[in-house]
Amino acid sequence: MDDRELLKLLNTIEYSEEEINAIEESALEAPNSVGEDLYNVKNDKILRKVAFMRLEEKVNESLLEDEKIEYKMIMLQSNYEKEIFRIYSAPVWGEPRVYIALFITNKRIFAYKMSKLYEVLEEYCNEIKNLKHLINLWEKCDTITFEFNDEFAISARAYGEDNRRIFMEAIKYLNESKGIKIDEFRQPKASIISWILYIILFAILIGTVVFNIKDQVISFLK
Repeated sequence: MDDRELLKLLNTIEYSEEEINAIEESALEAPNSVGEDLYNVKNDKILRKVAFMRLEEKVNESLLEDEKIEYKMIMLQSNYEKEIFRIYSAPVWGEPRVYIALFITNKRIFAYKMSKLYEVLEEYCNEIKNLKHLINLWEKCDTITFEFNDEFAISARAYGEDNRRIFMEAIKYLNESKGIKIDEFRQPKASIISWILYIILFAILIGTVVFNIKDQVISFLK
């Protein structure tokens, strides 16, 4: 992307109805904040568009002769909670993954996990035939997890009506055209060993509390 294309992009940023409504609601809560909110939203859209276009160029450069992009989108990295959309606080092990750029071709899946500023933190590519299954968490948290045979997983969550529509079309394509099965999410059951460890830890905790109380009582009586 050259400077002329980038300049053209920066002057064609439009807002969705959802973004406008969000800005209006925030303005009612905090007067005189509209300008700042518009600035932040616009910059977020610019970063998202630039990052997405550059990643698409990267994917296009690596396409095989008979390969083409069928679906492309930026998703949220799911946190498996219904009302949580983003987490900006960085954990101790590094920058959190906030967005996922997904490119689904007729042969492969390209995934780029990105920070809140759309910096690529992790990238992955594998053939669709190596996609083990899709895990349906839609009712729980609007999420579909892509689980591959090498145990790499992508838990993507849609946001916005257009994004949701494209995502569901992509899931349908993988299921019906590529034969990828969709499994319902099942909460893993605790094993006997897990229960034994839990009971031991609980007993240690109770013993420690009792010992401390006993020690304090003896000290008080003295």
